[in-house]
Amino acid sequence: MLKNQGVNKIIALGHAGFNVDKKIALQVEDIDIVVGGHTNTFLYTGKPPSNEDPADVYPTVVSNNNGDDVLVVQDYAFAKYLGFLQVEFDDNGKVIRYNGNPILLDNSIPKDVQVQTVTDEFGKGLRERINKVIGRTLVFLNGGRLVCRLQECNLGNLIADGMVHQNLLHADSVDGTKVFISIVNSGSIRSSFEKGNITIGNVLEVNPFRNTIDTIMLRGDYLLQALEHSVADYDVDGPGGSFLQYSGIKVKYNLAKPVQQRVVEALAICQNCTIPAYEPIDANVMYSLILTNFIRNGGDGYTMIRDNAVQSHTIGDLEADVLMEYIKNASPFYNGIEGRIILGNSTETIDKLTCNDGKVITCDDVNTNTCDSLTCENGNLLLCVRKLTFLIVNTRLSMIVSYSKKNKTVCSAKLALKYCYDSYDESP
Repeated sequence: MLKNQGVNKIIALGHAGFNVDKKIALQVEDIDIVVGGHTNTFLYTGKPPSNEDPADVYPTVVSNNNGDDVLVVQDYAFAKYLGFLQVEFDDNGKVIRYNGNPILLDNSIPKDVQVQTVTDEFGKGLRERINKVIGRTLVFLNGGRLVCRLQECNLGNLIADGMVHQNLLHADSVDGTKVFISIVNSGSIRSSFEKGNITIGNVLEVNPFRNTIDTIMLRGDYLLQALEHSVADYDVDGPGGSFLQYSGIKVKYNLAKPVQQRVVEALAICQNCTIPAYEPIDANVMYSLILTNFIRNGGDGYTMIRDNAVQSHTIGDLEADVLMEYIKNASPFYNGIEGRIILGNSTETIDKLTCNDGKVITCDDVNTNTCDSLTCENGNLLLCVRKLTFLIVNTRLSMIVSYSKKNKTVCSAKLALKYCYDSYDESP
């Protein structure tokens, strides 16, 4: 219809997620630009101005079925960035040149006076409330989408621990049940805590939903099904919110296994022991756990919890309020990664890799997520992916990794990327 009206420049505006945006760009004829949302994907070309990790370059260019370039953009979330894209078309409406990047809306960007006047009037009391400091963190608490939805993250650990903490404080006033296990869907984590003071507003940015906290009893076999579901749709290009963060649970996964067969080891903290310890999850044992009503009611596909939970009790406190209470009582925080979630891609593992100075390895990244190169400089391992360089480790790479002797591939679950490496050390 638009083409029949003489229109030869078409911009599609949607809210279906980055992967769908790219499919639209590939399959729908005559679209020149796709402006997307929903997944809050951060795209950037070059060094980012803040702490978000780019999922791809800005704009991401998709060659459609006719061989034309289609530009795909998103600009993250929370009005932190302003999308900025300049495009030049030829006379036929084809994209010939483009440039731009999201603009960080920091204090260097002047405010609109008229808008500010209106917001000042309505926001006086609100600002006092949201700017109230309730705690502080000594480290960056990472709630990034490409972190918490793909691996253990320190903010996910903190939130899950806070749910257990709240239960232990108030269990006697509810029904006397003390619960030491909690699960958090990563989709509920929407931002990070910067190092320093934590305000009420910061908490509401991290957890803007009005979910309540439930305690339930769940048999071990259904709990194991939930742990499997956490990685059933594991996708580094479009990570979903169903990936779980844990307190009181430790899980090892093998992502090379078929779906529903990826849990290698699952441990839960003992419920009635004198000294806390982790034990294998027993399919026939009933476990008490804490979770949001969103998961309790089958959200993100957790129907095995919805259909099999027993003795459900809604505590009633909002998830954000629980987090605020924990911050008030337990800060300052110095949370790290504790090995609650270990991801692998092979059944064969080694313990250490040696980084030999000057060694440069070029990797095949055609239609894969492998690296462009690995470089060792002064004993440091540098990973280059899509022309972005990351420092991985000092001197030695010390983590559980998967190594294939056949194709000489090492996979690091922590970064959810496949690393190519041509030498290894199996010494203890």
